[in-house]
Amino acid sequence: MVKCNTCGSLLDELPNIPLEERLPCPSCGSKSRLYEKELNAEVKVRSSLKLKARHGQPGEVKPFLELQTGDSLFKETGEWNKREKIEDRENDRYVEHIVDPRTGEILHHCEESLRDHQGHGSAKRKK
Repeated sequence: MVKCNTCGSLLDELPNIPLEERLPCPSCGSKSRLYEKELNAEVKVRSSLKLKARHGQPGEVKPFLELQTGDSLFKETGEWNKREKIEDRENDRYVEHIVDPRTGEILHHCEESLRDHQGHGSAKRKK
């Protein structure tokens, strides 16, 4: 959009016309120009929270409790879902619950003992 920089009138001219070839503004006679470009964008914020709890015993490596909750990207489809995961080592409990936030559909639910949760997801053996 090209406007007169002096009076603000909207002008019907291309923005790349050199100063010496510009016609004066029909309202005020100025050759000074103001170029406006409007940009629009949408920003989506995603968040998640991770918690690890330890008793603080000397030599303790793994936390007795790990929690994750919030937005999670499913890489295969590129879709964002709501995910809650609990790894409770003291009570031998594993819970994972994934929901499509648009439809409310439960995409995945797993609740089992932690010792039985082996060989899939984050429990896969590294190659």
